[in-house]
Amino acid sequence: MMTRFHCAALVVLLVALAPACGGDDEASPDANLTPDARPPRGTFSLEWTITQGGDPATCADVNGSQVVISFIKQGTAGGDNAVINCTAGSGVSQEINVGTYDLDIDLVDTSIQSVLDSPIMVNGVEITENGETALDPVVFEVP
Repeated sequence: MMTRFHCAALVVLLVALAPACGGDDEASPDANLTPDARPPRGTFSLEWTITQGGDPATCADVNGSQVVISFIKQGTAGGDNAVINCTAGSGVSQEINVGTYDLDIDLVDTSIQSVLDSPIMVNGVEITENGETALDPVVFEVP
């Protein structure tokens, strides 16, 4: 036989469990389940040559392995890198968001140490939607 206490506890338990039994008439979630559209993107391209002591040189001559182009969107704190094999002599970045970027272009060895006195800085590069922005060709003068 159930006491009043047991009956009251059973009622409280049933009331507590009732919301867990959801029906088809529940409201939709607050968040939109449709993915956001991808922001507009574009690329940049670069060609380069190497000199050492004023004479033409190859990547092997200067122990160059990769060209690393660090890019930071103006007005933001973070950036990224495009890495291209040195022997290619040219390359295209991965797709990046449209905007204006400041770049540091460096020639590095296999241990990712620069072989230049300092990187080449290019400011105000405009990346356009679905476009490929061609940077001015650079000459890496290796000491």
